[in-house]
Amino acid sequence: TRHGATPVPWQEEVERVRPVVAALAAEGITVSIDSRHAPVMKSALEAGADIINDVSACDDPGWVPVLTEHRCPVILMHMRGTPASMQENTNYPAGVLNEICEFLENRIESLAAAGISRERMIVDPGIGFAKDAVQNIEILAGLRQLSSRGRPVLFGASRKFFLGNILDDASDRGRDPTERDIATVAANMAAVLQGASILRVHNVPYTRD
Repeated sequence: TRHGATPVPWQEEVERVRPVVAALAAEGITVSIDSRHAPVMKSALEAGADIINDVSACDDPGWVPVLTEHRCPVILMHMRGTPASMQENTNYPAGVLNEICEFLENRIESLAAAGISRERMIVDPGIGFAKDAVQNIEILAGLRQLSSRGRPVLFGASRKFFLGNILDDASDRGRDPTERDIATVAANMAAVLQGASILRVHNVPYTRD
């Protein structure tokens, strides 16, 4: 899902992730699986995944049967376009947070109308997905607008490019993303203060500290 990435056929996704999901689940680890393809999620859930995460917010009608059969938590993220085109769609005349809230509320209502419980739904503003650095900071500063809507908010800014912008090292020769962990913790702290309840991070022990 990174910017400009070439799509992977869903059949290949299944081949890649199902063995990993099964191995982790066998160790008793809670597994969250990310995909835009309902068949991949179905296969992963059958292999033992516990949570599903779709950057396209389960917009494909094929999601409803999967979500009906497997009563797991589902993360709905805001994005425009596809990962290949998303950074060409960063104009938000009504305000980036206003659009995020409206979009996610519409997705929640649509899935709820199809019989999927709202209590299963988690929302993600989609940091870096069709947003520029300034908009990512705007989302972070105003995250309460989303977190006050009644559903848990997942915040995923770990080591992302906009943190490099803040640190003034976002050129191709800037520091390694692993050296953005202090900025990541600072952003996560701000997000929690704005109501985020789930953090998606790379360096878990560092973040816990």
